[in-house]
Amino acid sequence: MAPNLLGTLALSALGAGEGAAVLVLGVWPFVVGPLAAAFAAEHAWSAARDARSAAARGESPTG
Repeated sequence: MAPNLLGTLALSALGAGEGAAVLVLGVWPFVVGPLAAAFAAEHAWSAARDARSAAARGESPTG
């Protein structure tokens, strides 16, 4: 709730351009966080898949 309140206060206290910049800066963690989590999950899934494939071929997963 605090980021929304801060964004509202910033938009009311600043002009349109400055308010938009503050809004973007206030919202970016909610956009970047899920994207980073999705990237990490995809990377972990890919690494696990590669390890399973290497094990099935009887190879070392590190090369």
